[in-house]
Amino acid sequence: MNKRKVARAGFVTDVGAPCLKIGKTAARKKAAKYTGIKLSTIKKGTCYYDYDDDDRVGKYEIKFTKGNYKYDLEILAATGKVIDYEKELINR
Repeated sequence: MNKRKVARAGFVTDVGAPCLKIGKTAARKKAAKYTGIKLSTIKKGTCYYDYDDDDRVGKYEIKFTKGNYKYDLEILAATGKVIDYEKELINR
């Protein structure tokens, strides 16, 4: 995987990555809407861009917890489509 980074249009992306249709903020909003959770109520989580050199696909990987659940989503950067979603009950 290509780990070199360069700033483009106000966000960081991999060198040689195709132009992104959605940014990090839009990806986070999409994840919140998809899960039915208000974005403002999510206190801890991660959202990062990953470019797969083999598939030539850029995607956002978003992870967060809310209540007793852990959420994990992948969203295509070019289209904003959710391509993977997992919701796991966690024991506290």
